[in-house]
This record gives sequence, structure tokens and C-alpha cells, in this order.
Amino acid sequence: MKLLDLLFVAFTLSGVSSAIPTAETKTLEPITGTIVSRGVTENGEPYTITSDFVDLTDADLALFENYPGNTTSVVEKRWGPGASGNCNQWYSAKYCYCGGAIGNRGDSYWGSQDFCKKILFQKFRNGSLHHIKWLPTVKIEYWVTNSCNEDRSVGNNCGDIFLDLIDWCEWEYLTAKGGHHKYNDCLQFRFDVNGHAPPGSTTEVDIVGVQGLGSHPFFTWVKKVQAPESKPRRKFVDKLWTKKDKKAPEQEGQSGPEEFMWPRDLLVPLFTNARVATYSYKSGKGVKTTLRQLAEQFLNILSQHRQKPDERRRPLVLIGHSLGGLVIQQALVIAALNRDFQDLRLSVSGIIFLGAPFQGSSAAVLGKRLAQAIGDDPSLLELLQKDNPNLHSLSKDFCDSHHEWDFVCFYEDTDADYSLIKTRVVTASSATLSGRRMIFLHTDHSGLNKFSGANDENYALVLPEIQRMVDNGPLMVTNRFKTKEDEATRNKHWLVPRGVNRLFTGRSEIIDRIREALQDDDAQHSEKLKVFVITGLGGMGKTEICLQVANMLREEFWGVFWIDADSESTAKNDFISAVAAFGSSAESIDDARRLLANTKHRWLLILDNADDPEFNYQAYLPSGSRGVVVVTSRIYDCCQYSTVGSEVLTSLDIGLSKQLLLRAANIAEELWPSVDQQAEDIAKLIGSHTLALIQAGTYVAKGYSRLDQYPEVYSKHRKRLLTYRPSQARSRYGDVYATFEASAHVLECSESEDAKDALCLLGILSVLHSSALPLQMFENAWKRSKKVIDVSDTGTDLSSLCRWHALQLPELMAVEANEWDPYRLNKAIYLLVSLSFLVRNNPAGEPPTLSMHPLAHAWAKDRQELAQQGQTWMSTACIFALSFTTDEYSSHRDHLLHWQSLLSIGVKTAFSLGPKPMVISIFLTCGRSLVLHREDSKLGTLLHDIFGTLGIKLDTPSIEYLGIYKAYAISLSLLGDISGSLQLQIQIAKIQDKILPSSHYKRLISQHELGRAYRESGEVEMAIEILEQVVEAQESLPVTSSRRLASQGELVRAYNANGQADKAITLMEQVVRVRDDILPVTDPARLTSQYELASAYLNGGQVEKSIEIFEHVVKIEEDAIAYNSPCAACTSARARTRISERWASGKVNRDLGARSEDSRRCVANNSPCAACISARARTRISYGWASGEGDRTLGACC
Repeated sequence: MKLLDLLFVAFTLSGVSSAIPTAETKTLEPITGTIVSRGVTENGEPYTITSDFVDLTDADLALFENYPGNTTSVVEKRWGPGASGNCNQWYSAKYCYCGGAIGNRGDSYWGSQDFCKKILFQKFRNGSLHHIKWLPTVKIEYWVTNSCNEDRSVGNNCGDIFLDLIDWCEWEYLTAKGGHHKYNDCLQFRFDVNGHAPPGSTTEVDIVGVQGLGSHPFFTWVKKVQAPESKPRRKFVDKLWTKKDKKAPEQEGQSGPEEFMWPRDLLVPLFTNARVATYSYKSGKGVKTTLRQLAEQFLNILSQHRQKPDERRRPLVLIGHSLGGLVIQQALVIAALNRDFQDLRLSVSGIIFLGAPFQGSSAAVLGKRLAQAIGDDPSLLELLQKDNPNLHSLSKDFCDSHHEWDFVCFYEDTDADYSLIKTRVVTASSATLSGRRMIFLHTDHSGLNKFSGANDENYALVLPEIQRMVDNGPLMVTNRFKTKEDEATRNKHWLVPRGVNRLFTGRSEIIDRIREALQDDDAQHSEKLKVFVITGLGGMGKTEICLQVANMLREEFWGVFWIDADSESTAKNDFISAVAAFGSSAESIDDARRLLANTKHRWLLILDNADDPEFNYQAYLPSGSRGVVVVTSRIYDCCQYSTVGSEVLTSLDIGLSKQLLLRAANIAEELWPSVDQQAEDIAKLIGSHTLALIQAGTYVAKGYSRLDQYPEVYSKHRKRLLTYRPSQARSRYGDVYATFEASAHVLECSESEDAKDALCLLGILSVLHSSALPLQMFENAWKRSKKVIDVSDTGTDLSSLCRWHALQLPELMAVEANEWDPYRLNKAIYLLVSLSFLVRNNPAGEPPTLSMHPLAHAWAKDRQELAQQGQTWMSTACIFALSFTTDEYSSHRDHLLHWQSLLSIGVKTAFSLGPKPMVISIFLTCGRSLVLHREDSKLGTLLHDIFGTLGIKLDTPSIEYLGIYKAYAISLSLLGDISGSLQLQIQIAKIQDKILPSSHYKRLISQHELGRAYRESGEVEMAIEILEQVVEAQESLPVTSSRRLASQGELVRAYNANGQADKAITLMEQVVRVRDDILPVTDPARLTSQYELASAYLNGGQVEKSIEIFEHVVKIEEDAIAYNSPCAACTSARARTRISERWASGKVNRDLGARSEDSRRCVANNSPCAACISARARTRISYGWASGEGDRTLGACC
């Protein structure tokens, strides 16, 4: 503060006019180093003067010399020894334009040369000289006439005034580029004395000083150091000039005091990496303004000088003297509320307050009264009055909004001496802020911003603070911007429909993968939209995972927006709501996408329930690289939208499933071990489906069932349980079935053939088991249908399939086509897989399979009406029956599960769905699968149900149901009722003998089975007699005929049983030779024949040959399967046991008994070891004969 009120008194007492004239000169910014000055003379004539910092052109010189009224010559273009002209060379000046007739009388004593000398000397000494412009005479005349005293002899003093006027009106912008600005609200940057930045320096910080009230823009920072000569007595008016920061009139014959402008002379050389500037503004007498206007102007002008990218975040040190401190304070309070000035505010690394009147000053009272008396505006003086509440509020706002900023308050410890008045302009309590460092300087108020040099004791106190602010500036500002950026990225908009589920369990690895993908800022991901896609069956927890991720990453995103993509209308509403949240408006999804893409902040968009397979969800993805999108969908194809990863969500592992179930059931954790098995049973029952586990637990928690009772309740009331809806914390769809139905609704609403085929296939698969189903089944069924399509529906053996069965296949299998075309089937599969209803597996070295989640499978079955279920069952049963081949069992034991699922409908219900003979044919085909897998009891149960439903006797075969009795005879044999099986086979053979010729293959099959029955019952000779007749009848068949080879093999076993080793060996060697020629080395039928030959050799005493063949068979098996598998081990052990026991004691019966038991165990394990190959092959042969399918069955098995 310059104590303007006292200055006003001084001006009044001295009679000096307070009106400060302004020059008419107008200045343009320099272009390529050239200064262009334009103005108007007192006669209204325009003029233009151009100067360069290095040289003046001839045109420039001519322009000046020809200027009207000019009486002064121009100095040499270049300074150097011997330079001539009115300006002597000792001034070391650049160039000068000196105007004549400055005074209103044009006295020669005021000649241009004196003016030129004085101006050049002063300008060179303060280092600001580049050039001096011509100024209109009229303005200077007015000033000189009223300022130079009545004593005209002091013309040089007018030169001082002239210099002041130049400084006051034409700020010289001393930068490397140069330039001119008016004094009126401008920054003056000072570097070296020539106005250029030091060579090689880099600007890293700005230091800006802000003047006080009514201060001179240059001399307010100047300390005048008196020369050591005698100091004359000064007049009162001289003192007034000094207090106004004007130059005191010099006494003639004396050298003036040395002027020390400390920002230029001390800060510029010391901080070579700094841009040092002073800011000036009008606030003196006759100026009407407010503190807020001054502060806003300061912010705007300072911002204008910090527009370049390397300037906007450059550390800034502010130095404010008196009112200048309040201008800084008010400016930063405004900046805290105005985002246009955020960069500037955050860049302030420190503030030096030099006597800032935070609580006002008592000296302002007199100034206010005098201002009112002479009609001036007292606004600023009113503000500066002691304890002004507005100043208190300003300080509070400043401290609250900048409590982390670095600033130091300096205050005076000496009263100001104005001759008539001595006063402490700003007290220590007013110049300091509570809780902040405060340092006094040994000076009065005017001296707070003036230092005599580097050794000045006050400067020594101020410099360390500036040095610290400069040194700490880069790191401080960097951290502040980082914090601000972090705050900017912190969540401002949270449009998420609900919170996380307290029962959420597991999935931590998946969540971590998603989080890492979204946070990955590698170069390959930095320039594109990050999209992560989660797919999976409904109810698996895709939405819950998104909620978890959104909550975890919330503070990393300015906005988190949730879009329900279930329908286009809901998506549109959510998009519009999202952009409305941050103050924008949109009328369409595209509008909202564009607004999101153009935001400067990071956002997270959750695109939930993108489940329509016919919709292109690319239309919902904004462009740009600031956004992150997570998509949840049941459609696997949505993975194509991912740019940073995707995840297919499957069931929870069993451990987490039990944990989730028990938590949902509200069972205390300490009790979990006691119910662990019960929880595991339930988890397996419902396939560890996330939503189903929660609903099962809730069902138990509500008391509807005990945990141990749930499986039984589920088996009886599955649909009721899976449609149960908790009253609280419901999922989106409410229950498990509803989640699946939502996807089915998409298919039902579609008119496409693909959608209809998909629904048809979904029904077919619901009839079978949910486990792996070989896709080859459909092709096998189609091929078989082409063979039976011409078989009549009437008069057909019950064991055979016919035209009726082929016509039950669905349209998607295209029975009428001439060749197998899986196109429609594959499209239907693809659609169901995309909706996550199916999983397609492609195991290495095995045919592809389809599987379903158990709950999706249950839903697909339960959703059908009864009539539709019956139709679907029949179609599926025909597909499965037509596809059945005995060579499939070894690779797909799941076939048995599918048959069992098919049979779960019950015989009686099945008979109501179609013609009984056609249904019986399907059941008998199913029976063959049960035989192959040694499900002997299930086969017996099935046949008993058929007998019971048909109302026929078990022991009285009839021609109509002969196929059923053949199957029953096999079943009795497998169940150990050898006698019952033999009696039934005898009756079957008699019926066949009556109705069929002796050479008919079906009659020969019956004879074959009868011979086997006799052998198994111990009547070996009868068996041999029958089997020899069969073999003889088949001699007309090719030697490679499967029926002929099967009968020969059965006869060999009879010979072995009867001790006729030679015949057995002779016949079996023939069989082995044929099969070795036509079958692969690892073929089970070939190995079975070799095994039987080895047994014949053993029985015939040819041990070496027996061992050789046994070892060969064992080696083949061990090479074909893992050595440590049960089959390889047991085969090797059994072979060696038989051989050793034969040598030791000949206990063949015991050996065979062990072999039979091993065979039964290995068959159950579905393992192709030698013993069980033999057993299964014999079983297949027997059943093939019994079913009338001898050629096909024996060819496949033997």
C-alpha cells in the first residue's frame, strides 16, 4: 500500500495537479522483431515510426528526419568508436529519436540534445533502453508546463518527468521478442539489461510482483541509494516526490541517487530459469474501481501470458506489496470458484505478502474523508479501513480455499515519516494471517518492497523464502495437478441400479482379470476404447460381477453409467439419463454416445443384458479412448466386441458353491462341517448354478425344507423350487427359470427358421441327459433313416426299426435329402450356444459333443406343455434309436445316461404316445445299450414293465412279441438265471423252426443263442451239436461274414469247455487269420479272437504259443491305453496268473472264475481290456442273435 490518502494530502498541499496525462501513442505487437508505433500529432496528423532492435533501416531514418517539427539529428545507425551525432558515444545507447521544441516556449536551454542525453543516460542505466519513441508534443507540453516549477532553469528536471511519462505511458515489454504495452494493466517481464533471456536458459518458473495502491509501476520496486557526497537539505516538496515513488528534483550540479530495481537487478541474475515480471494497474486518484475488478483483471492478464502448453502449469511465485497482496488474495479466491483459472491457481507455488493489510489500516480513514471532500471515489479506501468485515471474509475465504498453499507474511516494524505525520501504515496484526509464518522487516511500509542490493538486510530475509518457493515449485505444482486430476477422475456420477449382493461369493480371479484389463494403460490399449465382455448362462452372476467391479473401480472413473440393454427402449432411456447426469441433453442413443465420446473425463459404461442374438450391439459402444465398457451377455458371439479381454462364466467350484448355499441358508459357520455333505449333494444336484444356490439356501432359511430334505423335495417338486422367488434381494428375473425364459422369449419372438430350429433342438436335448451328447448321433440317425425308410410299418419284427421311425425325425435333419447336410442343425446349435443354453465341446482326438447346464436342461423340459413333451419325446427317441451302434459305447459311456433319461418317461406313458409296436422297437434298441453297459438289473426292470403293461406272461413266448422274449432270455442269462434262459431259448427256437425255413438267418440266430445257452448251462455236447449245424449252414456265407465268424467263435468256446482243444485251435486259427486280415491291430474283435486262440492253446498244452499270444495281446493293450490304467494292469495280471496257475496246478476253473469277475468289473468301468473285450463281445454276439440284428451286431463286435 502506497498510503494514497497521505499522497493525496501531499498533492493538495503542493498544488501539483493530480491529473496524470496519457499519451496518444498506440502500439502494436512486434512482428518478427520489428516495433511499429503509430500515433496522431497535435494537429491531428497520423504518423508511423518503425524500429528494429538491431538496426534501423534507411527508410526508418528518413521517416524520422522528415517528421514535421523535428529539430534533432539521428544518432549513428551503429554505435561504435567515433560515433557522431547529438547523442555522445559515452552513453553507449542503442538508438534514439529525440524530439525538438518539447517546451511550450521552445527555449534553447531545453534543447533536444539535453533531453536526449538525459533520457539516454537514465534509460541505459536502468537497463530498459531499446528505443525511445516520438510522443505528441501537446501532451508533454501540458505536463512540463505544470510540473517544472516556475524556475525555468531546471530543464533537466523536466527531462526526468519526460522519462517518467515514457515509463508511465509506454511499458516496454522486455522479453526476447520485445514488444510494447501500455502501462494500463500490464505485465513487464525483465531479463537482462538488453531485454533478452540468458543464453541457454530454460524458463521453469514465473515470478510476478504486484504493486500497491496508487504506486508507480517501475519505481515502486526501486530503492534509491544516495551517493556518498554531501547530502543537501531537501525541501518539503522533494520529500513528497520521494514518497510518491517519483524522482526527487535534483539540485543542479549534483549527481542523482543510484536506482536499484530489485526484481530486475537481483532476481533476474539469480534465477536464470525464471521469467520475472511486475504487474501494474490503475488505482490512484481519479480512478474508480473495486478490489474484485482489480483481481479479475489481474487473473485475465496473467492468464493471457501463460497460454502456451509449457506455460500453463509452470510454477508461479507471487509477490504482493500492500494492496497488491489483497489483489492476489482476491484473485485466488475467485480462481478457486472459476474453472477457467484452475491451472493458474494450481500453479502458484508460493506467495510473498509484503505488508498486505488483511485487516485494513487506520491510515485509510483520513484518505477516505479527503477523497469524499474533493469528489473522488472512496471505494478502495473504504475497503482498506481498519477491521472491515469484507476484508475479514476475504481472508477467511482465502485461508479456507488455500490452506495447503505456501505463503509468508512480512510486515514493517517502523513508522512511516511524512514530516507532518508519522504512522504505522499496516500493523503487524493486520499484515499477518493466523497460523502462518510472519517475519518483520526493519523498514517502514514503503520500504517493504525496496532493497538496496544483495547485502540488504531485509532482502536477506525475503530471498530464502523466494528461493524455497522456486526450488519446491516444480514438484509441488506437479503433485497438486496430479491430485487435482485424481480428484477430477474421482467419481462424480454414479448411475448404478443397486448395490452389491451381500451373498456374493468367489469369482475373485475373474474380477482381478477384469480389473487388470480395464486398468491396463499400455500403448497398445491407450488409443482405443477398452471393452471387456462377460458371457454365460443366465443366473450365473454376470451382473453381480459387474457390480463388484464398478464398486471397486468407482473412484477411478468420473462417471459410472449402467445401461440395461434388454430392449432398445430401456437402453435409450438409460443412455439419455447418463448424459443428463453431467448436464447434457440427448434425443437418441447416437447423441448420447457422441457426448460420452467427447467428455474429457474417464468413464465406465456397464452394458448389461445384451442378450439379443440378432442385434448389433456395436451401435451401443461410444468411440474415443477415454471410456471403458463392460458388456454382459448370454450370447457368446458378443466376445467379438472385446478389445481387452473376455470371460465365459461357468458354475462355481464345489467349495464356493457349498459356501454360498450355506450363507444363503443362514447356517452358522461353525456348523458348516456338520452339513458339508448335505450341502455338496445339493450343489451337485443343481449344477452349482449361482442363482439356484441362493434360492435353495433361501428356501431352507425360510423353513420350507431342511437342508437334508432338499434333494428329495427337488426330485418331486423341481419346478416349484426353481420358480421360488425370495421376497428380498431378488435377482433381475426373480427365479432361475425366469432367467432362462428371458432368452427363450427372444427365440419365440423371432420368425426366422434358425430360431424355430433352435427351439426344436432345445426340446430334443431336454429329453436326453444334460451330459455330453455326441454330435455324430444326428448323422448316424440320418444315415440309418435312409436305410429303414423303405421298411414297411406292418409285419415287421419288433426288434427292427422301420419307415415310421424315420419319419419322426425333425425337419432340421432333412430326412428327404439325398445326402447328409448338417447346415440347419449347426445353425440351431450355434444359436443355442450363443445364448449359453448349450456348450459345444471339441475334445482332442474325439468327436464333438453338446452339453447343457442341469438347470437349463430341467427348465427346457419343464417349460413344455404335456402334448409338446410327448411329441418331443417320440422324435428324440427315434433319433436316438436310429443312431444306436455298438461301436459308440467305448468312447461315450454317456450314451447310457441318455438312454436312462429317455426311459424315465415310463413304459405306460410311452405307449400312449404312439403305436405300441413302434415304441417296443425303441425300447428293445435301448435294451441293447443296457446290455453293452452291463446294466443287467435295469434291463430286467424295463422288460418286466413292458410285460406288465402289455399284460403278457413271462414264460410263454408268442410270435407277436417274440422280440421281447429274445431280449428277456438274454436278460435272464445276464442275471444268472441260466436255466430259465435255456428254457426260454428252447421255446423261441421251436417257434422259429415252425415259421422259418432252416436256412433263414433269423432261425440260425435262434439256434446260435440256443447253443450258447446249452454251453452256459453245462450241456456242452448239446451245445456243440447245435452250433456245428449252425456253422455248417453258414458255410455259404463269405469267410469274412460277421455272422459266420461269430458262430465259429461260439463253437470254439464250446470245444474248449468240452476239452476238445485240437478242434478249438483249428477253428480259432481260421477265425484269427480272417480277422487279422480285415481288422486293425487294435480292434477289440481281433484282440478277442487272439485271446480265445491263446486260451485254446493253453487248454491244449501249447503253453509257449499261449504265452506268446497273451503277451502280444497285453502289449497291444498297454500301448493303446495308459500302462497304469486298471485295464492294462488287470489284463497283464490275469494273463500271467492264468499261465502260472495252469503250469502249477491246472486250476482252470478258478482261473476262469477270476477272469469272469475281472471281466464284470472292467465292463462296468467301460474299459477295453482283454478279459472284458471277450465278455462284451460274447454278450453282443448273443444279443445280436437274439435281436435278429446278427449281421450288424456281430460285424461291429466280433
